[in-house]
Amino acid sequence: MSRWPVRISQTGGGPPPPPPSSQDRFAPKYLVGNVPAGDSAIGYNTGGFRYIPDTGNGAGIALALTQPNGPGDVWIRPGTYNLSQPGSPSVPLVIPQGIRVQGAGLGSTIIEAKFGSGENQSVFVVGAAAQLRDLQITVKTSDGGGTDDYVVRVSGGIAVIANVAIIAGMEINPAAPLRYLLRIDPPDGGRAVSLEDVILFNTSKQEDTPSGSALLLLQRGDVSARNLYLSGGDYGLEVANAASGPDGSGQCSFRGDDIFIEGTKTRGIYYHEVAPSDQATGSVRVHRGRISRFQGNPVGLDYGVLLNRGTGHTISDCDIDTSGSQGSFGVLVTASGGGTIADVTIAGCKIRAGSEGVSFQTEPENTVTRGSVTDCNIVVDGSFYQRIGVRVALASEITITSNDITVQGSSSEGNVNPTRAVYIVSSSDVVVDDNVIKTSDARTVDDVAIDLGLQTEDADLSVQRVNVSDNTIVSSAQFAVRVRGSESKFVSVDGNNIRMFLDIPPAPPTPPFLVPIGAIFSSAARTTITGNVVDHASGDQLPPTGVAINAAGDRCAVTGNTIEMNSGSNDPAIAIQGAFTSCTGNSIGLNGQYPTAAILLTGLPMSSDCTAVSNTCGTTPPVDDQGTNNEVAHNT
Repeated sequence: MSRWPVRISQTGGGPPPPPPSSQDRFAPKYLVGNVPAGDSAIGYNTGGFRYIPDTGNGAGIALALTQPNGPGDVWIRPGTYNLSQPGSPSVPLVIPQGIRVQGAGLGSTIIEAKFGSGENQSVFVVGAAAQLRDLQITVKTSDGGGTDDYVVRVSGGIAVIANVAIIAGMEINPAAPLRYLLRIDPPDGGRAVSLEDVILFNTSKQEDTPSGSALLLLQRGDVSARNLYLSGGDYGLEVANAASGPDGSGQCSFRGDDIFIEGTKTRGIYYHEVAPSDQATGSVRVHRGRISRFQGNPVGLDYGVLLNRGTGHTISDCDIDTSGSQGSFGVLVTASGGGTIADVTIAGCKIRAGSEGVSFQTEPENTVTRGSVTDCNIVVDGSFYQRIGVRVALASEITITSNDITVQGSSSEGNVNPTRAVYIVSSSDVVVDDNVIKTSDARTVDDVAIDLGLQTEDADLSVQRVNVSDNTIVSSAQFAVRVRGSESKFVSVDGNNIRMFLDIPPAPPTPPFLVPIGAIFSSAARTTITGNVVDHASGDQLPPTGVAINAAGDRCAVTGNTIEMNSGSNDPAIAIQGAFTSCTGNSIGLNGQYPTAAILLTGLPMSSDCTAVSNTCGTTPPVDDQGTNNEVAHNT
């Protein structure tokens, strides 16, 4: 038995008695009717609802939102509510905290913004935990004024906008401040905002759209979106992170599924940071989407996705097409102002661009790190600009895996801009693995399928710890893989399958290595070239060598490669100029009579202390040793 006494309530047990029948425990409900559309012009109360007639100027909607006995949910009947009509209320109309405003559906409930000199064109401000649903907002003209730069603004967290269309004409007009159709900026610490089945449509021509305008602007908060259609504007989705609080109190992130962005002027998705003193981290995560210019429009969309700073960005299963703009990017990942961008994932996307498919690049004072491009189909069309499938510049810890990358050369005569499927410079810890890489219509000696580093005395342009493995390379470029850089080191080229198709004459390699050309070429130290298959059997003009190591490429290893040479070549399959380089266990196949030794250890000027052992060559002699102190043995 418990030693505590049982306490018996003096007022009785069980739940409290029900309230009197006259007490309404629910918030008021308001029904706004449209008199011009045939609704009653006389207000009444019934069944807990209050009916408020509206003459078509929005005054009834404003009255419902400002009732002195407390705001409540508002249902708006079908019809057009023109806020420029006489007697219309001041704007924006504020939806108080926790209140739902719901129309009768797109095309049924239509609210027309004010227009005319000095008139604000804003319509709603959505408060915390409020909802705006099932209606259409139209801005007929940019002939407005006032101070508001938005049509609808979300000023509080836990808000919902669903089945809403905002259709407006944002035009270059200094007197009209309208720049955003939907602006989301709850205070720091504001919780998630939900967007579902939202249409944002700028009706102005591209040339009339003001620079810096955006269909959807997010400055603070965590937005979750599904089924968004954004059309027109300078930017489609702009995340201008103005949140503060590195302790997590501030946030600015966008997560979206099924996002369709069409016809933006310069940027489909644009993330950047406004940089308060205690900047909060933000991100963009989009799964399933399409970003493109207007079909049939030959210009527009310089960047499909531009991510400047932030952490944790993800673009997955998206179709991105910027091919209509010369010099355009599919996805650009960068950092500015001493900032950092990290943990960026590009996966399962179809990307078509005019100049660069995916680019991780920045300036020396910034950081780009931990990024991946995986399972993407990337096509860069010919243009007069340089053509790069994937670029990595001043970045680290980047993986490029299981992609199909096609770079098509320019058809323009006299075009000297290079073609590169993968271009890595000033970077470290990069993996290029299991990709299918194709280059076509090459025109310059600088066309390369995979290009690592630059041949300058500037050590900052070198690469370190880069692995190129298990790729299939079908190339008409002068090089399949090229490794350069005065401080480039620890590069491995392993297990790749390379087939060369070159139909323009390469520059002659006479004397050797002054114009070094080979399917795989290295002028970098400590490069390992292992287990590759190189096929030179096709094409009218082919690179002179299968593997070439020049004077700067000391302490390299060329091991276990299979090289099929064209019988028309007078050049070796493997040419080594650097010192302390091993060439072992390679198999060289000859297509017809071959007039040159399969392996050359040249004395111009070094090629000393090298090893050429146990190679299958099929030539007499198998090795032409022109260097000093080399070990040559057991070659056939």
